[in-house]
Amino acid sequence: MTAAKSVATTKIEKFHQQYNAENYKAIYEAASDDFKKVSSEESFCELMSAVGRKLGQVVSTEEGGWNVRTFNFSTSVTIQQTTKFEQGDAVETFVYSVKDEVAILVGYNINSRELIVK
Repeated sequence: MTAAKSVATTKIEKFHQQYNAENYKAIYEAASDDFKKVSSEESFCELMSAVGRKLGQVVSTEEGGWNVRTFNFSTSVTIQQTTKFEQGDAVETFVYSVKDEVAILVGYNINSRELIVK
């Protein structure tokens, strides 16, 4: 189970690198089909662009908690990060599906007061 978490953690680092480079399309393209069913590329890129405008780049992030579940040979990893951006703080929740040491983004949520009031 910790191997799956490690793979997902590496993907979060890549997510933040791509976010800081404003390469939102690459994040979306690497996400799962289930992720793409609930959010269009345009909608996702608009959201991430708004996060970038309001919060700026990721400065640092700390793990707030995690959970690994395996059911019917499918492993799901949920990791909550407390992330410091240039212009505010946020709690990010990442959900990855992990199979054969490959993690694919299936869910992303960001919660930030600054994101709402700015």
